[in-house]
Amino acid sequence: TTQYGRYIFMNKMKNVNKKGVSQIIIKSQKGQQLSQNEVYFLGTNRVSGLLHLDVVQRGAAFKLIYDTTGFITFKKFLAMPLNKEAFAKMLQTILLALKAMDDAFLNQRCLLMDFDNVMVNPITQEIFFVYVPVQFFESPHTLKEFLLDIIRHCTFVTGEDNGYVKEYINILNRGINFSIFELEEYINTILGKESKFQRVVKCPRCGAQLDKNAKFCMSCGAKVSADEKNA
Repeated sequence: TTQYGRYIFMNKMKNVNKKGVSQIIIKSQKGQQLSQNEVYFLGTNRVSGLLHLDVVQRGAAFKLIYDTTGFITFKKFLAMPLNKEAFAKMLQTILLALKAMDDAFLNQRCLLMDFDNVMVNPITQEIFFVYVPVQFFESPHTLKEFLLDIIRHCTFVTGEDNGYVKEYINILNRGINFSIFELEEYINTILGKESKFQRVVKCPRCGAQLDKNAKFCMSCGAKVSADEKNA
């Protein structure tokens, strides 16, 4: 099924747990084609924040298999109380994963952002996404929606001033597209760190300020060409 030339995500998908091995399995729809360059890249490179992917092909059909052994769902993770610092570290992990994808020329609109299929390492608390290397695929959930939904699912420790939560929501709701750099500064302020990004590039679609080495906009997913970088 397509809309405006993009796939709506309606693939058959299941979570499987057999003999101590957990997997997310996505079956192809008729007419879907793999992005072979991305499949090759993901098969030969480990990208921080992405689940390991195996592809099984039978004729024109294929299965995408993601190893989730030892992980818990993001929804389950957010049910455990977080304090201010843990909340900021969680957001930092998400942004670092998006930055790693951007550095690898992978589009964040190809991520599944529903909380049952975003995974967390319960020991390191690192967050891992399902990346769908299918031509014309685009996630039905935007990054802004995903980040706002965190508040709806998150459990915060009691007795702590929750002003930082309101500030987070305000950053995301400021205009049509939020500033990834404002969010980065918000995280660094809580963690007492300096920002590592330089605001030198504007997104051609939404106008968001991006890191000078950005390949894709973290706010809307638009590709950033060399022309914009040199403007």
